[in-house]
Amino acid sequence: MSGKVYFYKGIGRVKVITESEGYWLVEALEDFVDYIDDKKITINAGERRLVPPDVLSSGVNSSSIKAPLS
Repeated sequence: MSGKVYFYKGIGRVKVITESEGYWLVEALEDFVDYIDDKKITINAGERRLVPPDVLSSGVNSSSIKAPLS
């Protein structure tokens, strides 16, 4: 188990649970909103998702931040 903390697309903090060659299993550490195929998706703290590692970063990129949860 990795446990490293990253920002998912610069919009929400996630913890890496497992790393594999193609996708990583991450767990959301906070609620945030993502947009997939132009659809608004709410990610809740504790949710786990498989993501490619290239969408994770160690810092926030302000240009990728969408509107906060209301």
